[in-house]
Amino acid sequence: MIEDFFHIHQAHNSEISSPHIWIKHQNYNSSNLLKITNSENKKEIFVFARKYDDNYSKLRDNHHCQETKCIYLSQHYRDKLGIDWRKDMSKSLKIELPSHILAKTIIYPFIASTDHPEAYARLSAQTAFISLFLGVISFILGIISLLIA
Repeated sequence: MIEDFFHIHQAHNSEISSPHIWIKHQNYNSSNLLKITNSENKKEIFVFARKYDDNYSKLRDNHHCQETKCIYLSQHYRDKLGIDWRKDMSKSLKIELPSHILAKTIIYPFIASTDHPEAYARLSAQTAFISLFLGVISFILGIISLLIA
């Protein structure tokens, strides 16, 4: 877990609808699915994060993150966290990696897909959940009908 003050930057225009963010921090060294919480208002997001590197710097036309701790968020994720980047250039954020295998493989990915910036992805996640729910009900009704017959 990392809890620190991060300088907030806008994501690149080409990444406005991307389901990931970019992080630059000395203790963050990989690309993972994360839970990010705004320490002030306790709003949280589940998002795929990438490590800020030279490739992203090139994408941003060499507008380097001069700070040692910065995060690039699209408007969608800033709104979800309650951050106005024009006023809040620096925010205390808590970044957590999923520790339990169930959280890592099922819970965080599902929540991340329901928080996706694009409506089609959110709709797909909701449809998948409804399908799974109906499948479980069908399975239970099938077992009950076999036991009764």
